Amino acid sequence: MWARVCVSSYLFLSGFGHFVYFWRQSIENPRNSVFRSSNSNRNGFSFVQSWWSILKRYLDVMFRMNFFVAALCFVMDVDYLFYYFMPLISFWFTVIVILMTVGSCKSASTVSIVPTELPMTAPDEMPSQPSPTIGKMQFFNPYIMMMFKFALLIVLIEIVYRVHPLFHSIFYGWFIRKFFKLDKPEPNVFKAAESTDVLAERFWFYRWSLDRYATVWGMLFAFCCDWLRHVNLMDDSTCSDLVLFNRESSLIQAEKCHQLSAKSVLKSLSGVSCLSTVCRNFSKIFGKISEPYIIRMFPTCATIFGLGGLILTIVFTMILRNRELGMELHAYFCFFPIISYILVRNSFGFLRTRHSIFFAWFGDISLELFIGQYHIWLANNTHGVLALIPNCRMLNLILTTLIFVCVCHEIHQLTSRLHTYIVPKTFQALMCRSFALCFLLLFLTFIP
Repeated sequence: MWARVCVSSYLFLSGFGHFVYFWRQSIENPRNSVFRSSNSNRNGFSFVQSWWSILKRYLDVMFRMNFFVAALCFVMDVDYLFYYFMPLISFWFTVIVILMTVGSCKSASTVSIVPTELPMTAPDEMPSQPSPTIGKMQFFNPYIMMMFKFALLIVLIEIVYRVHPLFHSIFYGWFIRKFFKLDKPEPNVFKAAESTDVLAERFWFYRWSLDRYATVWGMLFAFCCDWLRHVNLMDDSTCSDLVLFNRESSLIQAEKCHQLSAKSVLKSLSGVSCLSTVCRNFSKIFGKISEPYIIRMFPTCATIFGLGGLILTIVFTMILRNRELGMELHAYFCFFPIISYILVRNSFGFLRTRHSIFFAWFGDISLELFIGQYHIWLANNTHGVLALIPNCRMLNLILTTLIFVCVCHEIHQLTSRLHTYIVPKTFQALMCRSFALCFLLLFLTFIP
């Protein structure tokens, strides 16, 4: 069970990191940048450049995740699905890119953009009083759009999980079915009595469904953290303890908002009036408790909740006897132990600002370690254990582990070096290398 939590943690952090990157990107809307501007050439170039940055990010990540696996598929003569984790994270990264680019004009880059002047609709209207509606609409529109996309994604994932013909049509109904097949008889761990297509689909459905929501939970967590920062309800920008309900800075921003004149620029944070209402209600409910005390106690309470969540997870895994039920619940509640650990790790400043250099180095080569174990730690396509020194288990473990880590580190370095030559840096280079790759594939196809 804890091995599943580690895999889910990787997908959770992957969703978190990729969401933060794309959420902070500014992608030009083609209708606004090309057709509604007098300088269409310059804005059209800006539109192409913004989308090229997204495409380059996609190529960089896909190369990083799949280069080692693609090489092993040719060298070891195994199927791509044999290393199931690479197709899994590649699929979810593609889902993240599609989710964040559809309706991409609504992102964090539009949160702080507000009109510099209020339009006058009547001669007797006084523009000296800024309307909070503009700020709230500009602030909440990207977040409402993102919440709608999250809800739609969760519904689609559940539909694909429940409707098996739809799952089959997505992964095995067109040309990508070549990536989700297990045609090689030797690496497959299934019985040869059944059809390989049926077994491959069953295997992929099982792996896909185990962590089908882990990436979404990571994206939702990043989304909530970003929203809390923007409304000044959370402050993690300093080395001090985590601060929640930062009411003082919020009220200062609210005061500045009401003092703006007609000729001044609207620099206040959006949604301040709504935030002030929340703060007033907070003061009414906890009027007898001083606010500094609540702020000071929040890291301790968050750490206690995190430890409690980890303890509950350990107890649950110990008393659970039905493995199938545990895997089904894991798909929906895998975020619980992950967020519990995050609370313990990040609530206090002295823990959040420190890390292990040794484990950070291991994290850099985590993909290579996961794939390399199939052929270095293990043997015979995971059916056996590599034994370089017979009858000496401890020495054999030390030697194979040393070789295992060193090989994975060198492969990571090689991937980084080849990345600069294989992945293009410009759109023109991408087109040239795409044509060259097509000709190479055609040439290899006709070789007898």
